Amino acid sequence: MNNRISRVQFAEPMHYSKVKVKSKVNLKSVERMNPYLLRQLWSLVESSQNHWLLSLDDNSLVHWLVDQISGERALNPVETDSLNSYIRTRLPLIRDLAQH
Repeated sequence: MNNRISRVQFAEPMHYSKVKVKSKVNLKSVERMNPYLLRQLWSLVESSQNHWLLSLDDNSLVHWLVDQISGERALNPVETDSLNSYIRTRLPLIRDLAQH
């Protein structure tokens, strides 16, 4: 039996340092994200019109998503901050989903 490890070529890994975030994000608040709010957010993203999501700039998209969710349920300041931070970290994913 040969003990050599075969080499496998993989696609270039995603380097998160290449992703530009325009505003500072409070990662502590992202870690405290409420699972109910997560389900609400991703359900909203899936049910929204793709062209609408893509037509908004980053700040407008974050505000619109937070407003939609806070319209369904009153959010306390910690939840609002967490949701805001979480959405900002997921903007590339939200836009990618809206394109497909």
